[in-house]
Amino acid sequence: MSTAILPGKFDDGDFDAWLREFDACSTANGWKVTETSDDKILKLPAFLRGRAASNFYAIPEGERRTYADAVKAMRGALCPPAKRENFFAEFELRALRPDEDPSVYKWELENILSKADSTLSNDAKTALLTRQFSRGLPPTLKLKMLEHNPTPTLNEMVEFTQRFRALGQPVAAEIPPVQVDSVSHSSSPADPKLQELITMVAGIAEKQEALENRLKRTENTARTPSRPSTSGSCYTCGLPGHLARDCTRQRGFGPRRTITCYNCGKQGHIARECRSPRHLNF
Repeated sequence: MSTAILPGKFDDGDFDAWLREFDACSTANGWKVTETSDDKILKLPAFLRGRAASNFYAIPEGERRTYADAVKAMRGALCPPAKRENFFAEFELRALRPDEDPSVYKWELENILSKADSTLSNDAKTALLTRQFSRGLPPTLKLKMLEHNPTPTLNEMVEFTQRFRALGQPVAAEIPPVQVDSVSHSSSPADPKLQELITMVAGIAEKQEALENRLKRTENTARTPSRPSTSGSCYTCGLPGHLARDCTRQRGFGPRRTITCYNCGKQGHIARECRSPRHLNF
């Protein structure tokens, strides 16, 4: 007799990720859902704990008779509207990362969208996934894809991206810019808030750039040495036309003073200009 493969206990966290584990174990163990019996709804409560169990038993019994009904009701309880808006914003910002496998990128988009709104029809889900997958591609890759096929399906985009990457095209370093489409879908209540957030971030970036430029100008001005003006008056004699360091007159402001030579004692010149024999005490 083979041993049953059981999922882990679930209390709180990523409910959809745990459901994938529960469904995989159900398939491996042969738990079936038919018109007459539903093994999965019988097994489900045994693996719920804490908050998850409280939400399950808070659902009216008539609304959790089948596994599908119970899962739908629990998603609504475990993921309130505010949290779903966060998932929509995450979905809108998700882009293909450098060296990421396109199939993994698609799979993560599906998971985020499922958390944002599990009630979407298959057609609506496919349309949103196709739109976001295309928006998240690097510009060069996206341009090549549209030249090859202007209206690709989601699977065709995944296949083309895989082939393009296999050819070693240099697009890994390109990060597509975040844009908000002018036409929003009615299924995403987070679009207006996302647009407001992007506008606010852009405004903060502009203010920061202006502040940095002003600080640079101030710093450059402070570093520029001031040159002494040659058109002013000498600080030593008060006469214009030369600087104090070049002045041959006695120090002081006001009228020109008589200069006495320290070598010969005569007036009208200084010792270094004296033509008389130099005294020993000089």
